[in-house]
Amino acid sequence: MDMENEVLQSRVRDMSSYKTPAGAAKALHADLTAFATDLGYHGLDLPTLMPPDDNRNPSPGYWTVSWESGPYEWGVYLTLWREDFLTNLNWHGEPYYSFDVGFYPN
Repeated sequence: MDMENEVLQSRVRDMSSYKTPAGAAKALHADLTAFATDLGYHGLDLPTLMPPDDNRNPSPGYWTVSWESGPYEWGVYLTLWREDFLTNLNWHGEPYYSFDVGFYPN
């Protein structure tokens, strides 16, 4: 894992307390946006949050957080390396591409 992804891991809060896919997606979006802003990203380079009914959403029906200009494969590292993404009883997050995470109810 590269340095940017290691730092990103430490900047995303513990997601285990979120009971819904929407709550988890909104929290991740807020953390990614704060991290991106600290790195100097702005405008179209910032992460996006897409609700289930957004026609841009690659996973229709589910919440998606996307950050195409973020660290390489951040979505894969985040969802497969963190226990709080793997063991939540109410939802799970998984990458659609390597630069976004979809949140699904269990």
